Amino acid sequence: MTHIGGMLASDQFGAVMPIHAPAIAVGREVAFSGMHSLAFRYRSDATQVAQILPKAVEIDRHPIVSIIFASYGISGFGSYLEFIQMVDCRFRGEATTYTPHIYVTSEPAMFAGREWYGWPKQLANIKFEPNERKSDGLIHATMSRPAGVECASGLFRNARRVDGIPETGAATRSMALRMIPSALPGNSPAVCELSLVDSVTYPGEIWVGDGSLRLANESQLDPLHRLPIVELLDTTLVRNASMTLTAATETYPI
Repeated sequence: MTHIGGMLASDQFGAVMPIHAPAIAVGREVAFSGMHSLAFRYRSDATQVAQILPKAVEIDRHPIVSIIFASYGISGFGSYLEFIQMVDCRFRGEATTYTPHIYVTSEPAMFAGREWYGWPKQLANIKFEPNERKSDGLIHATMSRPAGVECASGLFRNARRVDGIPETGAATRSMALRMIPSALPGNSPAVCELSLVDSVTYPGEIWVGDGSLRLANESQLDPLHRLPIVELLDTTLVRNASMTLTAATETYPI
């Protein structure tokens, strides 16, 4: 019997699986446009928040948490919706954010978040349509897992436009924890590293107004309540924005 060996060398592997037909394209930058977002900032409880953060991360005594509902008209990963819960923190003395929970409606966005960047993205049912015409004038956003089991909801009203937006983009830096388990149960992870990812956002319009945010307290599978709402600080709607996400240039094994 004649046997034929595999012909695909490791230097020919795709950046992500499947190695012969990568699910996403990996590059230095990823662009987003036609972006709308609704962001709620609130003060949380440091003792509870610290329980779910890596030891390398530091937070203030009264940490600020942000929940963001986002809609991407088009991006390197297609068109999709996203829900983000992140906390302001410091890493090696540098201000950044850490994201314990993040959900999307698109498989390519999930693959990129988990395999490439290191964000713990999962699929969810997200509803956010800022252009929807409603008799009550409210903008309503929800995240459910599965559909019908609501984990978070936000309301926005009495929008007031912010004038004088600078043409230069707003630069932010966020932290991701990329972890790949060992193939051998019980062993240490094959990969466990922190990285810092830069982004620049160019908002088309910024609106501020009155917000209301609610987290489900009973979900142990998607425990957003582990970063509890102590005081809602502000709510901001961004419309018609564009963004560029830049890949990490250095990683920090932990």
